[in-house]
Parts: sequence; C-alpha cells; structure tokens
Amino acid sequence: MNLSRRQFTVSALFLPVGSLFGLSATGSEKRAPNASIDAEFTQAFTNLQQQLISFLEAAGYQQIPAQSLITGHAFNGGLRYDDSGVLAKMPNGEMVVQDCARVEDIPNKNRRGVLPFFHILACTRRADSDQDKTFSETINLVTKTLELPSQRLALVSIAALADFRDLLTEQDIDWERQVVIRDTEEAKATGNGSGYFNPAGHPEQPEFITAGLYIWTGEGQAPAIKTYPLSEQWVEIGEVGLDKTATLAFGFGLERLVYAKTGLLPSWQEQRQQLLETVKAESAKTGAPLPEGYTLFKDDMA
Repeated sequence: MNLSRRQFTVSALFLPVGSLFGLSATGSEKRAPNASIDAEFTQAFTNLQQQLISFLEAAGYQQIPAQSLITGHAFNGGLRYDDSGVLAKMPNGEMVVQDCARVEDIPNKNRRGVLPFFHILACTRRADSDQDKTFSETINLVTKTLELPSQRLALVSIAALADFRDLLTEQDIDWERQVVIRDTEEAKATGNGSGYFNPAGHPEQPEFITAGLYIWTGEGQAPAIKTYPLSEQWVEIGEVGLDKTATLAFGFGLERLVYAKTGLLPSWQEQRQQLLETVKAESAKTGAPLPEGYTLFKDDMA
C-alpha cells in the first residue's frame, strides 16, 4: 500500500487521550505522563504516536517491542542511542518506537529541538517496496500524511542522493534550494546521519547512507540552503535510508514531528526528569546498575 493513500487530519492530533503511552513494551509508553509537561504537548505527542502507528500498521508494517533504555555498554554512557539492533534482525516491514538519550546532546541543550529524552519511530523496508518506492513513501508520509509543506523541507546527504533527484522533483522539492550535498568522507567521519550514519564506538556498528530530513521552523518563507550544518531554524525531523543493502527505511523523532506540526516542545529540564525517572524505574525492575549516563544527566542542573 502506498503510504499516501490513507491520511489523518491535523485535528486528529488533539483527540481526547485514551490509553496514554500504551503502544510499546517499555518505558515512557507505559507510564502516565509527568504532570509538569505541558498538557497540550503531551496530548499532541500521544495522539501523533497513536495515529502514526495505526497508519503504518494499515500500510503493512508490524510493530515489535522496543529495547531497554539501559544497554550495559560503555558507549553513550550506557543509554540507548538509537533503534539499531532489534530492527536489523527483522528486516521486512517492522517498526519500533524506541526510548533514546544521547549524552553528546548535553552541551547542545539550548539548540532548538534538542532534548535529553526522546523517541524514535523507525521502520525497516518492506519486501514489496524497492528503494525508490520506499523513498517516495517516506516523503509522502511527511508532506501528504503529516501535511508538512514540501517548501519547508530540506535534505542533507551525500552524492548518492542524486539517484533520487527526479523523485524529489516529483515531490515539489527544489534541488537547488532545498538540498545540500556533503563531502562523502566528511560525512563518514562525522557519522551523524545527515548523509552517513556510523556513530564512532557504537556497539552494534550501524553503517548506512542516509538523507537527513529537516523542517524550517523560522518565520516566513524557508530560505535556500547552501552549506551544512544548517541554521538553528532548521530542525532535523528524521532520516531516510538510501543504501540499497541496508534494512532501514526511515526513522523520525516523534517529539520533533510534534514540534513541526504544532510548535509545542517540552523543556530540557522536563524531559530530563522523565529520563531520570525512566532509568531509575528500569534499574529497579531489572537489577541493572544505574549507568554513567544517568549521572551525567542528573548532574546537569543548569
């Protein structure tokens, strides 16, 4: 099924909340929301998550349980960095909502859209979709299903994105104004996903070509982009896999999608408290020691 055939409306984001965070096996999806988080954001987040999962299930994706937030690895202070691992073992139309935190974000906490605790909704490619179809479906998910204007999008990648230039034109994305092509070796060295995802020291060693998807959050018309990194008015909302040998179809940050749709975003300190509570609860339940990342975020009081 083409992802653009079934759409939900903006008003669906604000339906009355039913079963809060009841959509995955771990962490924040199972507990009641922290009362200090803005009620509008909590409601918008919950309903966006519910709607996307229902939409993707109807499109042929199957949800699988998330991984624990505490990893037992030294990398990233012992906290889950991304969705790698579980999806790689199930490479045919699976999806996961994964609790994540990145200690490298602590120095960047004042940057728009950066949070200490966030959720990635990621999918592997379906057997009935080739790379072109998967790429088109991902853009349709953003522009048609979520109704984010294509003129507010930007893509950052490496030369491999040129294979999809005609598809971007069909999606009303102007290559000259809305695309930045990075040097391949520089993107590999960074490994941050805007062109190439390969974080140094990651225990599962993910490695694949991507295009980072950004949304303009500033005033007025989105400006033409020329260089990377983009200005702070551009917020990365997700990645689409371009590597034909990789299983990743796409991944989106749920909090950032809510922000792109509504302008709502919880504060760093509110999400920090959510993270600390989640890690403590998991530690108490499993017997795993509190990881270094817990202490790093706990000590971040400013």
